[in-house]
Amino acid sequence: MKTEWGLRKLLPLDTFSDASHGFLVEDSCIIGVELFLVRDMAKGESMSLVKDLKQNTYTWRIDGLSEKRERELSGQFVVGGPGGDYKWFICIYPRGRGNAEGKFTSVYLYMGKYSQVPKGGKVYAEYKLRIKHHFGKGDYVKEDRYWFTPGCYSEGGKSEAFIDSPTLKNGLLLNDCLVVEAEIMTVCLVKGLN
Repeated sequence: MKTEWGLRKLLPLDTFSDASHGFLVEDSCIIGVELFLVRDMAKGESMSLVKDLKQNTYTWRIDGLSEKRERELSGQFVVGGPGGDYKWFICIYPRGRGNAEGKFTSVYLYMGKYSQVPKGGKVYAEYKLRIKHHFGKGDYVKEDRYWFTPGCYSEGGKSEAFIDSPTLKNGLLLNDCLVVEAEIMTVCLVKGLN
């Protein structure tokens, strides 16, 4: 730790010695120091990124979809990432939500409010939401990315108009059963530095 601070050339010696300047009077001088304590006001963030997550896919089978009227939440699943484990849910509105109501099925990825994210932190995720085709003829997939904020159910992405009814009935919905899958490819934790 540095214990001395100063200026090597504060004042030229001839200026200091010249009595007309008033620095040296009768072979005496007064030296004072004024200190200013400045708090570090800089703000910073640290970012931890994990790609190629292990156990990053969750599959949810929904039986009796036509009986579901409002929002349905999957069971909680956990995907580890930087700084801990993150709790996720898949959320589906079978009859749509907002502007998509009555025309589409809305599907979202939710981050649970008890995920291990430091106060003031946020989580960026890149993920795929997938409706599985019952006969393996091609799943319906949408890829998205979103900044999730813990403390509430943060719903990710622009999934209001996720899939329309005619597409859903083309091998994706069979015997009133729908299989939805979430695959989280990248998780990034951003937290403030103190």
